[in-house]
Amino acid sequence: MRIKNVLQYLESTAARLPDKICFSDGDGGESLTFAELLSLSQRIGSALCRSGVTGGRVAILMDRHPYTIAAMLGVVYAGACYVPLDAQVQTARIEQILAQAQPTLLLCDRSNDSRAKEVYASVRCWEELKETPIDGARLDEVRRQQ
Repeated sequence: MRIKNVLQYLESTAARLPDKICFSDGDGGESLTFAELLSLSQRIGSALCRSGVTGGRVAILMDRHPYTIAAMLGVVYAGACYVPLDAQVQTARIEQILAQAQPTLLLCDRSNDSRAKEVYASVRCWEELKETPIDGARLDEVRRQQ
């Protein structure tokens, strides 16, 4: 099979090397295997589909850790584009980017939840989405439409 996109690459690699670490924080703390990354990404994607982001933009305001990659891939699974925001920049700059991008949703982590709610009306934390059951049929439908 010829791999055509990042989701196919993730799925193929997770099938071959499910227990291999693909992302680590570098300090030996947080890490994700390919199987964990695939599951988290699909769960986040399923939740985002239910939120109606398909075809839109999702801003991501998260600290740098392996789960940020799962959030980005979850947005891709949902058929949306992600707009990464650097949590280290000033709030005024984040507001400028949000005003320009006009995302459907701002996805954040708990450490940035308060700040996210200060700058945008529609906010969800990835930690709330990670328990969403995977809706494989919906994710497949989104991919067929792209």
